[in-house]
Amino acid sequence: MDESERLIARAALGSPAEAVGLWQQWRETYDPATASDLLVWAGGYVHRNIVAAGSRDEYLAGIARYNWVANQRQLLAAHDDLVELAALHPLVTLKSFDASRADGALSLRPVADIDLYVDARRVERVVGWLRERGYRALLDVSDFELFERIVPLRGSWNFTRTAGETGVEAGIDVHWKLFDALTVPVNRRFARRWTIPADASFGALRALTPEARFALLAVQRLAQQDDKETALFDAGHLVGELTPQKLVAVARASRSHASVVTLLERLGEFSSSPRIAELREAVFDDMQTGRGGANRYEARLPPVDMPRRTGAMPLTSSETVIAARDDLPFGTRWFHVFPGDTWRWTMVSEARLVFGVGADAHATNDAEPTAANFTIRLNQQAWAVCSAQHLDVVCNGQLVGNITKDITELTVTVPLGRRRRTLDLRIRGTGADLPASDPRSLVFNRIVAPVEEIRISLTSR
Repeated sequence: MDESERLIARAALGSPAEAVGLWQQWRETYDPATASDLLVWAGGYVHRNIVAAGSRDEYLAGIARYNWVANQRQLLAAHDDLVELAALHPLVTLKSFDASRADGALSLRPVADIDLYVDARRVERVVGWLRERGYRALLDVSDFELFERIVPLRGSWNFTRTAGETGVEAGIDVHWKLFDALTVPVNRRFARRWTIPADASFGALRALTPEARFALLAVQRLAQQDDKETALFDAGHLVGELTPQKLVAVARASRSHASVVTLLERLGEFSSSPRIAELREAVFDDMQTGRGGANRYEARLPPVDMPRRTGAMPLTSSETVIAARDDLPFGTRWFHVFPGDTWRWTMVSEARLVFGVGADAHATNDAEPTAANFTIRLNQQAWAVCSAQHLDVVCNGQLVGNITKDITELTVTVPLGRRRRTLDLRIRGTGADLPASDPRSLVFNRIVAPVEEIRISLTSR
C-alpha cells in the first residue's frame, strides 16, 4: 500500500472519531480521480464511519449509493431464481454477498456475484437446475469437464445469465467447499457446526458464524495473490463480533491458524482496537502449542484420484502423443483449456495421467514392452512466468525427474513392473510439501505447469 491507500484503510478500519480527521486529511492531499481501486472497496465503510461520527462527505455518499444500486440490480436479476433454489436446496451464503446480507447494507462494498454453498452431494442437481434456467458455466465448460475435473480440483464455479429486458447479468457462484484446501467431508462437518439459521429476501437459509466468516476471509485474502487487500474491510468490521475461544475453534476446524494470524496482524496496522491483539494472541498461542491441526508433510504420495466414469488410457501401440488441447478423460488435475492457449495448465498439487499397458502393446521389435519413455514438453513463454519454480515428475510413486526454469522439456524412462500394468504420472508443484497451516500452501488455485505435449513410447530392453 502507498500512503494514500494507508490513509483510506485507517479511515475505514479506525474508530468513527478517528475516521473524520483521517478522511479530511486524505481529501486535502489527494485527488479522488487518481485514487486506486481500494477506495471502491473501502468507501462504503469510510462513509459509515464518518456518518456515525456525525459528519458527511458527498463523494463517499456517492460511492455508497452506487454500491447499493448496482448490488440491488444484481440481486433483483437473480431474485426469482434464488427463491426457487432456496426452496429446493439448503443454502449457505458466503463472501461479499453474505456480508452485505448479514449487515443489512448493500452499500458497503461491491458484490461481484452471489456466492452460495451447497452440499457437494447436491452439486449436480443444482448445476442442472441452473442450466435449465439459462445459466451458463464460466468458460462454457461441459458437464464432463465440470464434474470430472473441476469439482475434484476446486471448490466453486461461476454461472451467469442475462436477465430479461434490463440486460443485467445475474451471477451465481456455486461452492461445494467452504475451504478449498479441505476435503469435502471436512467442509460438510464445518458447515454443520459453524453456520446458523438466517433469513434473506428470497427465503430461509444458513449463514456462517462471525468467526467462520473471518476465517474464510483470511484464507481468501492469501489465495488472491493480488495485494488489493479487499478483504480487510469486511474482516475489520467483524472483529467486534468475535470471541477468542470460538475463533480458535474455527481456526482448528478449518486449519487456518496462520491465515487468521496474518490477517489480524495486518488489521493491527490500521486499527488500535485492543480486541485485535487479544484475538491474535489466542489463535497464535493455539497454533504454537501444536493444537492447530496442521498437516505434516508425508513423503508418501496420495492414492490415485481416478475420474468416476473412466478407466486408464490403454497403450496399444509403440508411441502415444497427448497434445494439450486433446480431451484428457483419463487424468485429473488438468485444468480447462483457456481460449487461445496452446497448452493445458496443470494445477496444484499434482496432475495425473493413468495408463494401462494393453496386451497387444508392442515395441518396434514386437517384443513385449518392458519400459516406457515419457517426454513432457512445457510452453516456454508460459513456463517462464509461471509461479512454480520447479516441477517434480513422479511415476508409479517414485520421483523420476525434475523440470527447472532453465529447461522446457524432459524425458524420463521408467520400467514396467510385471504385476503393475498401470503407469501413474504425477507432476507436483512447489508448496505441496508445506503444512496446511502455512499461508503459502493455501494458494490452492495456483497454476503449476503449462504442458504442451506428453509423448509416451514403449520399449523393450
